[in-house]
Amino acid sequence: MAGLTLRQPARPGGYLGVLFRRSTYARILYLLASLPLAVVYVAVVTASLAFPVLLFPMVFAWWAAAATERALARRLLGVAIAGPAWPGGPLDRRALAMLRSADTWRAAAYLVLTLPFACVAFILTVGLPSVLAAFAAAPPVLLGLEHLHPAAPWLAGALIAPVPFVGTWHVDAGVSRAVLAGLALDTLAAVALFPAALHLLDALAAGWGRVAAALLSESAGGRRLRGALEAAQCERARAEQAERSRRELIVNVGHDLRTPVAAIRAHLESILMATGEPQAVDRAALHHDVGVAHRESERLGALVDDLLALARSDAGELRLDLGPVAAADVILEVCATMAPLARRERGVTLAPDAPAGLPDVEADRQRLAQVLLNLVRNAVTHTPEGGIVSVRLRPADAGHLELAVADTGAGIRPEDLDRVFERFYRTDASRARTSGGFGLGLAIVRDLVAAMDGTIGAESVPGQGSTFRVRLRIAEPADAPRR
Repeated sequence: MAGLTLRQPARPGGYLGVLFRRSTYARILYLLASLPLAVVYVAVVTASLAFPVLLFPMVFAWWAAAATERALARRLLGVAIAGPAWPGGPLDRRALAMLRSADTWRAAAYLVLTLPFACVAFILTVGLPSVLAAFAAAPPVLLGLEHLHPAAPWLAGALIAPVPFVGTWHVDAGVSRAVLAGLALDTLAAVALFPAALHLLDALAAGWGRVAAALLSESAGGRRLRGALEAAQCERARAEQAERSRRELIVNVGHDLRTPVAAIRAHLESILMATGEPQAVDRAALHHDVGVAHRESERLGALVDDLLALARSDAGELRLDLGPVAAADVILEVCATMAPLARRERGVTLAPDAPAGLPDVEADRQRLAQVLLNLVRNAVTHTPEGGIVSVRLRPADAGHLELAVADTGAGIRPEDLDRVFERFYRTDASRARTSGGFGLGLAIVRDLVAAMDGTIGAESVPGQGSTFRVRLRIAEPADAPRR
């Protein structure tokens, strides 16, 4: 139904509502447990202060006791308390940091205050219900005694004389109507006052919950210090990660440069030797050597371009000109460029599938073409001769189009699938192969897609092939109102 809203059931209110609230009995349980806990807390604090040699090890007990109280306050009193985080590092430094913290001494003050509070709370929690129960149960019991034993009238009169409304009971006259009325009023008064006692105990526990929140919560200075320490740890972790990435970059680039440089040098030496003896020149061998050198120089140029793209991305200098782009046109252009090369060098067929009439996507045309080139090149590289690489464009949902590049290659193992977008990660660990790239193409694709506010994912079935899916936002029409 329109306009229908579901509301949480309200807590029972009013004078008698306290009888039906679970929180009331949870708080009473806290009040009953407070006395034995307070004895332990005070013993811990006084022992630490009386014997300074115990202060360092016992400060951990202070924090543990404060943590226990915070947990009980959250669980039984319903008070949300955010305590300070335990310091890290060696034990001696942790203890020194605890002793220097204002939160430690506030917690110690709270632990000492628990004893007088617990005494009062225990007396009221046990005493009030006991007195009211006695008032409610005594008149019926005494009436029974008066009728069951000859000495009961005297005993009843002696015991019930202090009870209101019944103190004027004349035993010799037996049980009169006035006495019966007084007994009934005593019982009703005790029953009527029981919710009032629960209200009092509930208010007492709630007030102590506020005291706990004030003394056991993390101080503002502690929060600022913890925030600064967390920020410092994040910066340190980021710096360590950057240093690891730098070392890995140097090692990986060194390995990846060595193979094409060695290939170019070897074939150039062969060319030099052949041209040094004109009578022994083999034009076919010379053409092969020049072709290999040219191909490896192109690989070196691609590596440099990839490294520059990653450097710009890391430095935040990756500039994109976002706007409406016809993704179908980009797919057809990329496939037209790559199809002859794929067919000549790998024997692979490209199959574009981009229906007309689909809306434009919000992207940078040049970067989208780079994404497609990398994905198609990667698919062609890992597809055996006679295989097919398809490039499909389909609506993903009302606001996105999905671009999928699928191959019929060997597929990717499940343990490798989550890492294919990492820099320099290759499912083929061999660095000597000349058919593949340097493990940077998919990392660049991930960064470019993210910069265009898109997402990319991969799925694969070993032995059947892999599919990379890029999801991009549909561009708003030029005449659409700005949000």
